[in-house]
Amino acid sequence: MEKHHASTVRCMRFWVLAAALFLALIGSAHAGFTYLYSINGSNPLDSDDFYKFYQPTGLLYEHGKLYVADGGKNALYILNGSFRERVLLSTSSVNPFDNPLRMTYENGTLYIADGISTVVKTYNGEGFNVLEWNKKEGSNMEKPSGVALDERYAYITDNAQGRLYLYSRENEMYARVGIEKGGSDGLLQSPADVEIYHDKIFISDQVKGLVFAYDSNLSFLYTIGRGLGGVDLSSPRGIEIFEDRIYVADSTKNSVFVFTLDGFPIDRIGAGIANGSLSLPEDVAIGDGKIFVADTGSRRVLVYELNRTVGNDTVKELIDAANRSLAQLYIYAPVAAKLNLSFSEGSAALELATALTSYDNFMFTDASALAQKSLDQTVALQLNLTQAIELRARQLVKAETGRIAPFRRPGLEGAALSKLTQFDNMASDINAKLSGKAYGLAADAILELPAVADEYIALIGQGERMEEEREANRTAGDFGIRISALRVRLERLGANSAKYRQNANLTGSQELLAAASGQAAAGEYDSANSSIGLAEFEISSQEAVLRQAADEIDKGLANISLIEFGFNAAAGRQMLFPPDLAGEKSQMLQAKDMVYTNPLLAVAMASKAAESAVEKSNSAQAVSTAAAGVLVMLALIGLIALVFSFHIYSRRKKMREEKAAREEPKRIIWKG
Repeated sequence: MEKHHASTVRCMRFWVLAAALFLALIGSAHAGFTYLYSINGSNPLDSDDFYKFYQPTGLLYEHGKLYVADGGKNALYILNGSFRERVLLSTSSVNPFDNPLRMTYENGTLYIADGISTVVKTYNGEGFNVLEWNKKEGSNMEKPSGVALDERYAYITDNAQGRLYLYSRENEMYARVGIEKGGSDGLLQSPADVEIYHDKIFISDQVKGLVFAYDSNLSFLYTIGRGLGGVDLSSPRGIEIFEDRIYVADSTKNSVFVFTLDGFPIDRIGAGIANGSLSLPEDVAIGDGKIFVADTGSRRVLVYELNRTVGNDTVKELIDAANRSLAQLYIYAPVAAKLNLSFSEGSAALELATALTSYDNFMFTDASALAQKSLDQTVALQLNLTQAIELRARQLVKAETGRIAPFRRPGLEGAALSKLTQFDNMASDINAKLSGKAYGLAADAILELPAVADEYIALIGQGERMEEEREANRTAGDFGIRISALRVRLERLGANSAKYRQNANLTGSQELLAAASGQAAAGEYDSANSSIGLAEFEISSQEAVLRQAADEIDKGLANISLIEFGFNAAAGRQMLFPPDLAGEKSQMLQAKDMVYTNPLLAVAMASKAAESAVEKSNSAQAVSTAAAGVLVMLALIGLIALVFSFHIYSRRKKMREEKAAREEPKRIIWKG
């Protein structure tokens, strides 16, 4: 029974997890991208095509400006929206760039990997003041293709050498080769771009068709774009990382692929977008709610609305499948408990919960792997558990059948024949249920089978030897001691049940002990022993259930006590307009009552009441403070008005008295 209760608790935990999974996944969907417009480098008033892009190869969006490196025209464009503000264009006398590729930005300075000139150049916005980051001894760069910066180093990918070079930020001197060329994962062949994000370094390799992820020490972590989620990169070029998503321009696949930080594909910009299909995209930049793609095939920069993808159906379906499999496993758990089989969920539930957390944190690769691991484990556990259930069930049926075999008699009639027929029918029905995988119904029937066998054996009689053995081992005094001990346990169980407000049904145990006492007094020791055994089983089961419930209730009461302390502190604050916390107080009282039936929900309810009380108290405090200021102001205004009114009243009264004095008629004296 104790195992059965533990499985019930696990089932409750499962349904809580299932509800969380449902709430987290119901809204998951692909956002997609909407094409807005394109930019070709020219302005509306340009008279010819001189300023149009020829081969846009690098993009960067910073402080409301879009920087476009044109590797075919050897130019750097600076645009505000789609309007060209400035262009640095190489001429016969001025040659600031020679095949500029990808860029990065820091503190007002643009760093540009200039492929053919073999150096990284800088531009700080002062006219044609294009400063060359001097080529240092030791690096022997041939074609810098991407550049990224952190506090220590400048990280420069060399497309021709197949290396990542590190330059010291302190003295702008060559430091070392960060990543060598090679065939293994993590080694480079033809790197195109490099980005740094959250202490990770990402490098695209256009020949290997992959993006590699490294830690801050350049130790290789994992690959992106090798078939996971059905996406194989072909020739990845420019990388942009924005809000925990990696955007990769794949030139030969005419697409920009969107990945999670751990490399799971979640969206794509490419064919099928009206007027916005790509042709040989080289780089991508994001800003102002838009995605900018350098599309060399169309010699334009295409602009799309940035729609943040919120989920992935493939990962969601895998998590759902693992969740359903775990639910099925929990369905078998009570059946195993009834048959006294041990049951363990292993790490499946924890892995599923961690998968959900990873999904919420936009780590779809981890979520997928954990969900798959949970699914595989629960499927294996289901198989093992059902096999164990079936084996134990058939063993129990066989044992009971063997137990009554010596007592089968030819020519049976009456009650004995009826009971034997009932036993045989039940045994046959149990085997049929097991064959039909109806394990729960089979287990319930198995639990009833021993009692039917006992009744049949009792009708046949036990034989003198068995009676003598029982009589030798059982006396009325022995039964009295056992019954008294069980009654003490029963009284303690009743007191504790009342303390923790648990509806323990003790009537059955009390009746069994009363029956056992009468049976022992009458010398019916077999019946008394059976009654005592059943009573002890019920008492032990309810004690186990109560212990589990008491532990959870005690924890819940302790948590609510801490929460109530904060609640009372908020409710007791003195203010001019105290908040109405009647609802929260009622909710807190409800939580105290509910803790005896649902501790987890009670703690959550108390927390919600306390949070609401604190929020209302803070709002009321702010209102009270403001109201107090207004009242003081009104009091001053009222006092001034009263003084002024009194002054006017006094003056008018005096004027009325003076007027009355002037107009009073003279008295006439009549003489007779």
